[in-house]
Amino acid sequence: MLPNAERARTYLEAQKNVAAQDPRWYEMMAQIASAQGWPRPRFAQMIEEGLDQAPEYYPIYFAAVDYLSPGSGGSSA
Repeated sequence: MLPNAERARTYLEAQKNVAAQDPRWYEMMAQIASAQGWPRPRFAQMIEEGLDQAPEYYPIYFAAVDYLSPGSGGSSA
């Protein structure tokens, strides 16, 4: 779990207009989503947005796999 995940989420969301131009924003938000246990639809919407903007930025895919893996709270269903 990420310490201060809520504080980081609040900051990143406040800076989204500028910061989300960098695909790492989506990677970091995926890590926060995993730490906070976001519902799958909310997570999927954020990931899809990131992949629409940067489909060749593979760390977003890896972060999604981490979120969805059973060891991180995801499920095989």
